[in-house]
Amino acid sequence: AVSVPENQLPVELPYLEKRKSNHLLLQFYAGTTLSESQLLSCAKILVSQWQYGEALRCFQRLTPSRSADPSVQVLLARCYGGSGQKEKALDLWGTLPDNAEKLYYLASLSPSDDVKATYYRQMIRDFPDQGLTNEGAFTLFRSHKKKSELDDALEILNYLETTSAHHLRALFEKGLLYFEKADYSSAMACFRKCSSGDFSDASLYWQAKTYERLGEEESSQRVLLTLQTQFPLSYYSYRAYSVTHVLPAYRFEEAEIAHPANVALPPRLQTLLESSAYDDAFHEFKTFYRHRTDYRHSLTSYLMDK
Repeated sequence: AVSVPENQLPVELPYLEKRKSNHLLLQFYAGTTLSESQLLSCAKILVSQWQYGEALRCFQRLTPSRSADPSVQVLLARCYGGSGQKEKALDLWGTLPDNAEKLYYLASLSPSDDVKATYYRQMIRDFPDQGLTNEGAFTLFRSHKKKSELDDALEILNYLETTSAHHLRALFEKGLLYFEKADYSSAMACFRKCSSGDFSDASLYWQAKTYERLGEEESSQRVLLTLQTQFPLSYYSYRAYSVTHVLPAYRFEEAEIAHPANVALPPRLQTLLESSAYDDAFHEFKTFYRHRTDYRHSLTSYLMDK
């Protein structure tokens, strides 16, 4: 086969339309001659796209010496596992040194929850605060929580709280866990600690719920109103509406106010509002109609009338 120049790619070939942006993949599918480095680049791209069967075709064209490289062996093991060749994957992983990636994929290939947990705990012990280790830790946390093994779930969150990337998420999940265990003082402490970043609105909402469980209704109302003021478009602001009966304060431009407030709302949104399904109504509005200023005013008018 003759190598195809980058500016003469065979974009007309079947199945290549979605791959125009990557000339290496295009050349590979066209059956053109590629160097081993190019084949390996193709394989890495295909593995990242979960195209394991096609990635195996790349590996099959590598020389034995290149295929024996440990980094290539890792990719090959992932391909075997992803393409359903479990025994080949296990055999190959068994020849490779322990690292977070190996343990993570061994856990994914195991049918036993207990064996999975063993691998995830080994990752936490031997390879802490790595990407796959933390992903495995969250998987283990969700497994414990689903089984109502709350103490074990809390242990995993204590580890995740020490990680750099997942500190706030772990604090928020700990707050929910303490809330579920009716340890409201500990829940409140967690929610307050994660009241910045991605969990600002959620933490305020759950602070309010915690105050409510503690019998402090005025504090709960105050926090919910703060939530609606600071995060008017948040999902949690609409959940707060059923308690505060105050619509989140939108900051409309002057031009937007000129829109009439009596525009008919879409039938499904109207039905959800009339049945007081405010959570579903907000999701419907945010997903499909958020850009419609006239719908926004009609929604405001409807809720204020209620």
